[in-house]
Amino acid sequence: MAHDVDVHRTMLSLELTLERTNPKGTLVFDGTNPNLFGATNLRRAATIPTEFHSGSARPLVGPVIAQTKRVVRRALRWYVAGIIDQQSRFNHQVVDAIENLTVRQEHLVTALADLEQQSQRQAEEILLLRGQLGDTATAPVAGSAAR
Repeated sequence: MAHDVDVHRTMLSLELTLERTNPKGTLVFDGTNPNLFGATNLRRAATIPTEFHSGSARPLVGPVIAQTKRVVRRALRWYVAGIIDQQSRFNHQVVDAIENLTVRQEHLVTALADLEQQSQRQAEEILLLRGQLGDTATAPVAGSAAR
C-alpha cells in the first residue's frame, strides 16, 4: 500500500470530475474549484432586468396584448425600478461575499492540507523516537552486566 497517496484529495478530485460531467449533481466543497458556488453564473444573474420584450403570438389580438403590456410596464417602471435596483445591488453584494468566502475557504483548505502533512511527519518522528527509546531501554547499560 502506498503511503504517499492522499485519499481525501483523490476522492475530492474524483467528485469534481463527476460534477463537471454531471453539473446537476451534488455541490462539491473542497476549495479546488475557482467557481465553487457558481459565482460566475450568479454574477450574470445578479442584475435584474427591467426591460422585457413585449410580444404576443396570438394572431388577431397579439398586437393589442403587446401594446397593453408595454403601457402597463412603462406605467409601473417608476415604481418597480427602485425596488429592482436595490435588489440588484444586494444580489451583487451577496455574490461578492460568496467570492470572498470561496477565496478564504481555498486558503483554509490549503492550510489544512499543510497541517495534515506536518502532523503526519510529526507522528512518524514520534514513532521513530519511540523506537529509538525502546532500543535504548532494552540495550544493556555499560557496567550493569557485572552485577
